Amino acid sequence: MLRITRKPVIVAVFVVGILVMLFGQRIIFHLFPTFAFRQVTGRPVPPGVRVTAYASEMNDNLFHTTHYWMLAGSPSGLRQVIVGTGFGESLDDARAVMPDLRRLFGLPWS
Repeated sequence: MLRITRKPVIVAVFVVGILVMLFGQRIIFHLFPTFAFRQVTGRPVPPGVRVTAYASEMNDNLFHTTHYWMLAGSPSGLRQVIVGTGFGESLDDARAVMPDLRRLFGLPWS
């Protein structure tokens, strides 16, 4: 009869717990990008807007993360995303600082 002692089981549970804490949120956010939008921004997705993808990257040591979402919807619906945030629409300025969409989402910028 195989007897399992407590110590290996406790260590295994601890290791699995650490892995879930480190990678669980990232996996869940990628699988459920609408949930990620609500969790990170604290705002619901406006009506008529769909969140199709989520990506993130650490950009300052390990403490600051930039979050990206791929949004789809009508132009009027997409404009509702920034209502009440203090942000404005600026297409010309944004082109110079666009992140690498191919690396983040696997899509070319068009």
